[in-house]
Amino acid sequence: MSETTLVFSLASFLLGGFAAGMALLRPLRRARQARWAARQAADHAEARCAALTRLVALSLHELRQTTLRLHGQAQVLAADHADSAARHGAPAAIETLSRTLLSLADDLDEHLHPARHQPVLHDEALALGPLIEETVATVVATLGPSRRRWRIAPELAGITLRADRRAFRQVLLRTLSHAARGSGHGDWIEISAEPHPDGLALIITDEGAGLVHAEPAGLAEPPSRVADSRGLGLGLTLARSLIEAHGGRLAIESKPEIGTRVTLDLPRARTLALQAAEA
Repeated sequence: MSETTLVFSLASFLLGGFAAGMALLRPLRRARQARWAARQAADHAEARCAALTRLVALSLHELRQTTLRLHGQAQVLAADHADSAARHGAPAAIETLSRTLLSLADDLDEHLHPARHQPVLHDEALALGPLIEETVATVVATLGPSRRRWRIAPELAGITLRADRRAFRQVLLRTLSHAARGSGHGDWIEISAEPHPDGLALIITDEGAGLVHAEPAGLAEPPSRVADSRGLGLGLTLARSLIEAHGGRLAIESKPEIGTRVTLDLPRARTLALQAAEA
């Protein structure tokens, strides 16, 4: 056998062995890919289960708190010795709390079916001062005999946003309700604004117990966003999604025995008054 023929035969043998080896590796590669896909699916299912469990826990807390306040207002109506002001305010408080329960049902539906409830914003020029005053009055109606002292910064009256009125009112309602529930009778709740180079920060500060911890960074999957709400109530979780739909972000700072600060950060494109002042 010539040297050329020997080399050719050896090369053919090696190539054949390599091809056979690759053919044997393909099932192993497919099996490894199948195991990886199964592990990913199991991790996603576990995250989904944990998110739904947290969602139910948040919902039970909100439901219990709202029902207790509703029960308290019913007792005010039933009490013969209740002062006239308390009895006069109880029906409005009951109506507001009933709407809160209906809103809770909507929130649950939105979290359970996120693809069905993608926010569609209908932007308009929105005077921020009157909207804040309207929302504060709604929150006050739910407190019954308990009172908070509200300090609304004067500069808010001159701010106009480009936002969806219904969605942004829900953001304010949930953040202000959180501040009211986290504080006590006679505590101050302050609402102010801080313009910055990239837009506007709307800041809500309360003198409550300060037990809410700052939220970690959000994750991409909708179920994870619920799971990523440690320290947040269901209302604040929805407020965050609505403010993000406006291109902004919600941040929380909280210190025990000092209080909680919620910042609603809006981009410059949403602040019409700031743009007009610079024009």
